[in-house]
Amino acid sequence: MTLSWLQTYVGPTESGDHPQRRTIYSTKDNICCGDQVRNKYGDTWNKSDAEKVEHECCGGKLVPADDYICCFGNALRLSEKQKIDKDNLLCCSETVVVNIWEKICCGGVGFFISEGRSCCNGEPYLDSEKKCELIDDKETLILTSQGVCRSQIYSYREKSCCHGKLNNFPTVSSEPYDFACCDLKAYNRKEKYCCPANHTIPKNEELFCCGNGAYFSIINKNMSCCNGRPLIEGEELCCKNNTPCPKGKPDDDDCCISDGKMSTFCTSENEICTVRGVVKVEKGKLLCGDTVYDPNEEICCATRLAKRADGFNECCGFYTPYNSDKQIYS
Repeated sequence: MTLSWLQTYVGPTESGDHPQRRTIYSTKDNICCGDQVRNKYGDTWNKSDAEKVEHECCGGKLVPADDYICCFGNALRLSEKQKIDKDNLLCCSETVVVNIWEKICCGGVGFFISEGRSCCNGEPYLDSEKKCELIDDKETLILTSQGVCRSQIYSYREKSCCHGKLNNFPTVSSEPYDFACCDLKAYNRKEKYCCPANHTIPKNEELFCCGNGAYFSIINKNMSCCNGRPLIEGEELCCKNNTPCPKGKPDDDDCCISDGKMSTFCTSENEICTVRGVVKVEKGKLLCGDTVYDPNEEICCATRLAKRADGFNECCGFYTPYNSDKQIYS
């Protein structure tokens, strides 16, 4: 419900310290301006609806809303063109107003967008010469030939920034050049390859990276890599946890760890790795725990053996052999 009356009463201020006079008023025809309730149609309040002119408050004074713009408490009269474009106007200062599609506002002054200017912390600049960067939460002007690396300003022709680390390596150069970052390290892609863990190697189709941590080496394409080091061809295997292990025999092709010791064995010669070391079994035999057995004669349940001749043909769970033809697994 819109109020159509005024009511004045004495009440506290927002801080509650001292009483002050307050007025409740209707917003339909009135406006609060200069600590007074004024008719928002100004001196046209008593004219016909078609002749009434709506006003707004600016600096404690009523001004026709369509003819003025209020800039920081100062009423500026609009030109006929500005009246048409009023929705696109922006106050630069108390005395300067611009059309946001034509000018930028910077430091209280308007600059044509066509001039190629931008604004940085209240300072105008040419986009072709400078750029605005945020350094320590403050807009700062730097040259287009400069960059920022963790608040440090640097020249592209002298240094480069890789993930927050400043390198004494140019970002741009007059010589054949293709700058890139290898983790925290800058390098020229025309001359080098990037390997894991901040390593670079010469650009050569015969060379490859080996390792991605503390252990690293460069190997040629005929070598194998094991934990950052090349394997000696024909003499070593890369075993568990990427550990190089000397071959016990030239034909060894797998690794065996038992009692904390590492050795190699040959699977094609029916050698098997057990907790007690490498065991050689006859062809067709298998290992149950540490015991070699013939799967045609016995059944292995985890580490327990049972003879098939006694009717055992399946395992109950993991450990218990049973006869599925006469017993029920539950």
